[in-house]
Amino acid sequence: MNLRNYFSELKRRNVFKSAIAYLIVAWLIVQVLSIILPTFEAPTYVLKLSIVIQAIGFPFWLIFSWIYDLTKDGIIKTSTIEYDASISKLQSNRLNAIIIGSVSITVIILLITNFSTHKINQEKITKTESKVDNRNSIAILPFTNLSLDKDNSFFSEGMHEDVLNKLAGVKNLRVIARASVMRYNGFQGSLDS
Repeated sequence: MNLRNYFSELKRRNVFKSAIAYLIVAWLIVQVLSIILPTFEAPTYVLKLSIVIQAIGFPFWLIFSWIYDLTKDGIIKTSTIEYDASISKLQSNRLNAIIIGSVSITVIILLITNFSTHKINQEKITKTESKVDNRNSIAILPFTNLSLDKDNSFFSEGMHEDVLNKLAGVKNLRVIARASVMRYNGFQGSLDS
């Protein structure tokens, strides 16, 4: 059998269309599983296993589509079917319907997934924006002991703590924690930068 006859026989037996239909349906199954499995908290190997099984099944599907035909009478061995252009056209149309149906379902799932992901991202942004603290905030820098007696530094630290505590009671005012501003204790430079 020469190459031209081989390809015409592949076309007559609808092996190419069967392969396309298999790949589209397999991809559709993977997409559906990738949406459903996380919902049920299934381990990741379940999706990987389904992809491997589908990959292993592909050559078997090609062999099956070479040997058998799907007719109105059911699945029949191709070698027993007498070649008729109208029967081949009917079988080809069935595969076309499967391919078009699968592609349509795939497009619908992609659109639903895309819009739901977009909606979820918008909800996350909205929740994040609502969590942003719109209150006024203030940071009270540590007081410096300017007296010559260094043992009186407790007084400046106590004053700092007292001012922080009083301001923390003011409604709609966020006071930066003492631990965050203590790194400026004894700071002699400019705080503008």
